[in-house]
Amino acid sequence: MKLILFISFFTLFAFENPSKTNCSTFKNQFSTIVIQEEIRIHVNSDKVVSIYDNEVEIEEISKIINDKIGRYDDESALSMNVSIVVDAIVSEDYINQIKEQIKKTPIRLVNVQRSIVENYSPNGQLTEQLINQYNSLIKNWNELDDSQRYYRQIELNFVESVNQRMSLRQKLKAERLPGYLPFVAHPQPQTEISQQQIEKWSKSSNVRLFLNKKNISQTEFNELNKSEIKSYYLIKLIENEEKIQEVYLQN
Repeated sequence: MKLILFISFFTLFAFENPSKTNCSTFKNQFSTIVIQEEIRIHVNSDKVVSIYDNEVEIEEISKIINDKIGRYDDESALSMNVSIVVDAIVSEDYINQIKEQIKKTPIRLVNVQRSIVENYSPNGQLTEQLINQYNSLIKNWNELDDSQRYYRQIELNFVESVNQRMSLRQKLKAERLPGYLPFVAHPQPQTEISQQQIEKWSKSSNVRLFLNKKNISQTEFNELNKSEIKSYYLIKLIENEEKIQEVYLQN
């Protein structure tokens, strides 16, 4: 539908401005159309992967995407995006295998969508399907080491909302809500900061820094007297499928 709308708009523009339309203009407009395209990868509960409704093996994903975008220029390819749409019980590890395949292509915009989470409404009926998704997310988090446990905010919101809506009987049957989730318990402050952590926080583009809950730049952090920092805690998130650390410092 997006593609049809863009082509229709361009056709109208071309006929209304014949003196301004040439091959170069068409090429530029076509590039604009191309970068609107989204490649969607579906993964069902049986871990069957499909692209454009065709079943594929995980190892084929990078070749299929590269063949698809090979006729476009590099700038257009970099602007395209891939959405990985997964069913409830697909594990984070399986999603990461797909993401590793996408890293072998020029595309850098990746979005993971759990269809049940994306379509969830806190005003809708609390179905067994929603509770199954709730259980699956908690199981996936429990299987990860603490150092590898990062969260998509939409999934945290989903689990928190579903938990609040469940009856006592449903909670007893469901996965136990982990105490490590950031909305369950405040992260435990740490008092020891290594030199390796300081170097990472001062340079990494995937770090956000806060001093006494106020956002600070890495330049401001580098100017701090580190001995005055009494404690810190981390919030670990996944944004645009990149792992982000929010570092909260207290002096």
